[in-house]
Amino acid sequence: MKRIFLYSIFVLSLCLAYALKRPCQIHSWGGEERFENSNLCYNDIQALYELRGLNQRKIPYVEARPYEYPPLIASQMYLTSWASKDNVQFFYANLWVNSLWLLLSLLVLETLQPNRKKLFYFAGVPTLVLYAFFNWDASSVLLLCLSMYFYEGKKEGGAACCAAMAFAGKLFPVLCLIPMALAAKNDFVRLKKIVLGALLGFAVFYLPLIVASIVQLGNFGLVTSIFQFHAKRLPEFATFWHWTSGIFGYSPFEDGYRVFVERVSAFLMIAGVLLVSLSKNKKRTIWTQSGALVALLLLVSKIYSPQYALWLLPFFVLNSTSWKAIFAFLVGDLWGFIAIFTWFAVTGKPDEVYWKYQLQWAVLFRSSILFYLFLSWGFFPKRSVLLKKTGMK
Repeated sequence: MKRIFLYSIFVLSLCLAYALKRPCQIHSWGGEERFENSNLCYNDIQALYELRGLNQRKIPYVEARPYEYPPLIASQMYLTSWASKDNVQFFYANLWVNSLWLLLSLLVLETLQPNRKKLFYFAGVPTLVLYAFFNWDASSVLLLCLSMYFYEGKKEGGAACCAAMAFAGKLFPVLCLIPMALAAKNDFVRLKKIVLGALLGFAVFYLPLIVASIVQLGNFGLVTSIFQFHAKRLPEFATFWHWTSGIFGYSPFEDGYRVFVERVSAFLMIAGVLLVSLSKNKKRTIWTQSGALVALLLLVSKIYSPQYALWLLPFFVLNSTSWKAIFAFLVGDLWGFIAIFTWFAVTGKPDEVYWKYQLQWAVLFRSSILFYLFLSWGFFPKRSVLLKKTGMK
């Protein structure tokens, strides 16, 4: 299969992603019809332009608070705001930046996966169309891909640095540090490289924020505010926790339920990390284990934003995964995307109950696929093209 076909499909996916968001560039939001939801063109980029003071060029954390995004994403938001006079221009500025991050991600994955057909799991799937220009996750996806690239090149320090830097955007890449460290536990030199690389990666974006926080507040408040923002969030509509609260004797809107979910999620995450780490399957690699932990995080977290589906695409490319499971996840993701925004659009109207149930079933379906991926990658991985390089002893 020729390379030009792969990149043609990738460009087509980005064009379709833009076409999906285009109505929100030429039509005002809100109104009785909730235009951005009913037309499925909602995106966080436009929504947060004024809400986070970017129209006034307010510096994240220092002048604009609260700020839910870590410093990598906050930096992109702030820098692109200087090329924007309104939320539409802000969208276009981030469209080009996200396109660059995604293109670089594909180029990196191409160097790792000799089977070009598998690259279409990144370049030509509905998930890319839905979320390429939805939020700012593309930067963390790129850093994850670079982490994979450096690790496969036996540059563990660079791999750990990229994974830690990505933590300044989204949480998920930092999970890759766990299998990396475990694989090097009997090799002090490799382990030292991973630890030092991770510390450097964390410092790149968080150290300036820590310094600014101490200078301005005399404490670490600017850093902790990011995590405090998310700590207060209730289990979201796109999580199975929201729809199963009655089983545990709670309302999904109770603060007590939030605390309950946080504790159970933490327990399940720790247990999952231990079980995956103890697995002795000879076909496992760094990336099957990392993919399993990311799938588990998406499953048990109280927070699930639609664009989080992008996180799994690099693992679909590199890990040997049943095409049926990938297809099921993509279908469930599309189903959930349509259901949640249509439900938002028809709230208070006759169709509300129908779309509410559609969302419930879509979330439960997606959760079952995530559980399958966790088990498949974590305990029953298939032989991978990367096994010779990253097979674990």
